[in-house]
Amino acid sequence: MSRAGVYKVDITPPLGIDFIGYHRPTGVSNINEHIFVTAFVFENNNTKSVFISIDNIGMLVEDTLVIRKQTSSKLKIPTEQITVVYTHTHSGPATVSTKKIVKIYKDTLMSNAVKAAILADKNLQLSEIGWNVTLGELGINRRENTPDGKVIMGTNPIGPVDKRVGILVIRNEKTKKLSGLIIFCTAHPNVLKGDSDILSADYPGLTREILENILKCTVIVVQGASGNINAMYRGSLENMEKMA
Repeated sequence: MSRAGVYKVDITPPLGIDFIGYHRPTGVSNINEHIFVTAFVFENNNTKSVFISIDNIGMLVEDTLVIRKQTSSKLKIPTEQITVVYTHTHSGPATVSTKKIVKIYKDTLMSNAVKAAILADKNLQLSEIGWNVTLGELGINRRENTPDGKVIMGTNPIGPVDKRVGILVIRNEKTKKLSGLIIFCTAHPNVLKGDSDILSADYPGLTREILENILKCTVIVVQGASGNINAMYRGSLENMEKMA
């Protein structure tokens, strides 16, 4: 018997908080869309696992471990069965700083991550889960080779790129209604650059918004091995729409 539960919590920060991802001379001045923490809980034969996705470039290992340990304590499952990932947007809020606004935000974010897992667990329902893989032109290799044999940050159109797009779908066993969708893909969410003052989950956030409106279920976009893979289109909200 398989059960799954999903829940998401708004973690949009206050205006003025520092960015993380690119240096900006000022903090968040505008909000393009709200950002979220989303939790999926899976249960099979009384074994439970938790998958938490946070709209941020990432957090310190020790902060991530606190989220996992607190979730472990609340749900009474081993820490090893709790995974925390980050959508890796380059237009999200800072979580490491001596500034009071950042410290308060980080504490709230961590609390909401645990809350999302608790509420996803309460939403467990008999479910069917499907998996498939397709291909997509989302990223471009950024390790550009120069004539003198060096490598610089640039564009390498023939460099390796993982074009696979994995899709995990969850639906209610009885009603067949979709309850969750997880997309795995490879391309930095760095469409918006350092000249942008907009808080954004970047193309994973816009993709989520489009699909949630169509499919009427909770959606997250998870990064694969995107270390040297830039977004194919960059630099504007129009290009973010292209990516989504």
